[in-house]
Amino acid sequence: MTLDIVRERLYSLTALFFAGANVLWAEQVNTQAALPYVTIKIGGVRRGTHSVKYPALGSCYHCETVAEFNLYTAGKSIPVNGKATGNFINTATADLTQFANFMESPGAIDILSDPPISVILKGEIRDLSFLENDRKHRYRAMAEFDIGFVERADGRYGILGETVPNASGGGVNSMASEIIENIEEAEIEEII
Repeated sequence: MTLDIVRERLYSLTALFFAGANVLWAEQVNTQAALPYVTIKIGGVRRGTHSVKYPALGSCYHCETVAEFNLYTAGKSIPVNGKATGNFINTATADLTQFANFMESPGAIDILSDPPISVILKGEIRDLSFLENDRKHRYRAMAEFDIGFVERADGRYGILGETVPNASGGGVNSMASEIIENIEEAEIEEII
């Protein structure tokens, strides 16, 4: 599995839960979306020092990253005597808590199981509404999740079977197709 696949699957799962909101990648050139919306940001990747060999997959590295989810919402309207008042209650933290419950639920774990991605809430879900300085009030909450996955790095150049060149021009077809020859049997002759 690659980081691109992890990103796609996290995005799809977030869009599945927040079906009534826009889901965007953070720090992209986007116009500000209408409320509610969610931004996702993937941090740096920490990779295990040594690869592990699996019979079916070849060499693999355990990788970890942090995914940050920010929810921006208008909150919930507070009507008085059945009439709109223009007042809203902050639901951002509660709504993002519900999302955390979803991400760690058996259903989401099933969706993320093949190939496996682990998702674990890291720390607390924080209300960051006080950071918003906008002409139009909006509520904001943020949660971080530890993400674990296994990245295949097989072949002579560690990119066996990968699509090359990658988006940045790295890798060539000959590198992506060259395997490492393994000695499976050897006869040893004893000389006395």
